[in-house]
Amino acid sequence: MLGWIGLDCSVLGGFRKSRTSRELRGYVCIVGSGEGGGSGMPVEEKRRRMGSKGWKKMGWKWGVADDAWKDLGDPAEGLGWQWCQVRKENLAEEVVESEMRFRALRYSTDANPESAAGMVLTPGSPAPVDSVSWLMESTSVVPVLRAVLREIQVEDFHLRMSLYPGLAITVYFGKARAQELPGPVVSDTCMSCDLDGLLLDGVRGANATAQLRENDLRLTSRDTLLKEVTGVRVWLDAKARNMFIFTPTRHVESLFAMTDNEIGDLFAEISRFLQAEGLDSSSVPALIINSGQYRNHAHLHVKCRIAGSTFQELRRQWSDSRQTQFQQLWDYSYAFTKPQLDDVLQKAAPSITKVFVADFYDSSPEALASLREHVMSFGQVKSLDVVQAKNIAFIDFETHEMAAQCIAGSHRKTFGTCTPYFWWSR
Repeated sequence: MLGWIGLDCSVLGGFRKSRTSRELRGYVCIVGSGEGGGSGMPVEEKRRRMGSKGWKKMGWKWGVADDAWKDLGDPAEGLGWQWCQVRKENLAEEVVESEMRFRALRYSTDANPESAAGMVLTPGSPAPVDSVSWLMESTSVVPVLRAVLREIQVEDFHLRMSLYPGLAITVYFGKARAQELPGPVVSDTCMSCDLDGLLLDGVRGANATAQLRENDLRLTSRDTLLKEVTGVRVWLDAKARNMFIFTPTRHVESLFAMTDNEIGDLFAEISRFLQAEGLDSSSVPALIINSGQYRNHAHLHVKCRIAGSTFQELRRQWSDSRQTQFQQLWDYSYAFTKPQLDDVLQKAAPSITKVFVADFYDSSPEALASLREHVMSFGQVKSLDVVQAKNIAFIDFETHEMAAQCIAGSHRKTFGTCTPYFWWSR
């Protein structure tokens, strides 16, 4: 029996509040078969574990009946995928946002559904296939993505393809939220097309390079390029985050505008590159495509996120030239990624005092002591909880201002072997 798409999917977006507003996000989720897909859990079991207090704090009622699932696409296509409309209501049974929709899809197959975590079964095949390998199959990837686009029928969305556990695609969308997003930066050139264009202008907008000091580097897009094959370019992230970027060589701004061959070639190169780097589905939390107003860069690009500890291990195996290339980006990007205190204060309500720490994967006593000493330097800390199993931590400060100072003052701060990310905890 295929697993439910339960509250655990909220980790991928679910009913989590938007970062830029109090509106809720809708999402479409396609998950792999078996318990691995999306970490699905029956909603009754999740409710029992949370307790009545925790459940009421979430404030949502939801669930999916088994008979609500429908086949994705034309039955003649035989995609082997299903989708379902999920209700979004508050405790008063009022529709929160009528323009936003939630759909959950899951992978179905006649083969053994008890697939291993991180695996997905191809229709008609009893043998499990790693999700990264599945990306190579254009006859599978292209029709599934086309069917998803037909279902959501919106241009503005955030698509997240999670490769582990199972295979999952989550699409966040919603008219109210999209209207609040700034959209792509305005630049004189496209940083994915013009290899000699100034990198900072591509990231921050036209004339942003004027903010640099006299002796600062003037890096170009070419300084982030790793590889170019027919139709596809592979890049290091301009902000030196733990990810790789993949773009079609042709200037195209939407999945809707890409040909089937371009989509197939793009995902096939992603698969080849990841395998060449020695990465499987357990090492790649997500592939991300932003569309419409959800983009901050106009040229269609796929962000390939790598688990923090895996990325650090990967870096140690890089050639000297790639090490130098990444370190140069790391030093350079500090100027346009460091959060300013005023901006941080405006991103959360004054009542919020908690800070979320992501990618804190070093559990050594030295790293933990360093983290505790660092956060206490910003003021009274009511609690510091480290969840080692998930490589995260939560810090509760006495005041909102202390929490904001911690976020602004922790940029690129290293604890042991990790450099975690600090932001507001909802």
